[in-house]
Amino acid sequence: MGMFNPVWEFAVGILLGLLLASFLEYAIHRWVLHGPLKRHHWLHHRDPVKAYPLPQWFSLGGTYLIFAVSMGLMPSLLWALGTAFGAFVHTVFYEDVHYYIHRDDQVGRYMVWMAQRHDDHHRCSGVNFAVTTPVWDWLFGTYCRD
Repeated sequence: MGMFNPVWEFAVGILLGLLLASFLEYAIHRWVLHGPLKRHHWLHHRDPVKAYPLPQWFSLGGTYLIFAVSMGLMPSLLWALGTAFGAFVHTVFYEDVHYYIHRDDQVGRYMVWMAQRHDDHHRCSGVNFAVTTPVWDWLFGTYCRD
């Protein structure tokens, strides 16, 4: 039996999954793609449209990792399922945003702003690792608006 109302457990899990996946997006980009996989990732920096950095299964692997870990750490199955669902939703959102920010036809203030931030990332080394939100860049001191 869960600790709270089942709807609340699932909802809290979703929020936790969104938070964890957005941090994982930042962490993988900063410490893996600009670390051990830097050589591969520079292909994406040289030609962002042609050379996609990693296939979607890599991103979905992060979602599975969050789910697997949450199964052991969450107080109930609903929290774990909510966490996995939130991580999955974020992963799909990330893939969509990352695709569109490399196009020349962004629509809406959010996409234009994120495209400008990501352009700064491609031009300046060591800044703006988060693709979907600047929160982690602000927290870790890697936010830059050139």
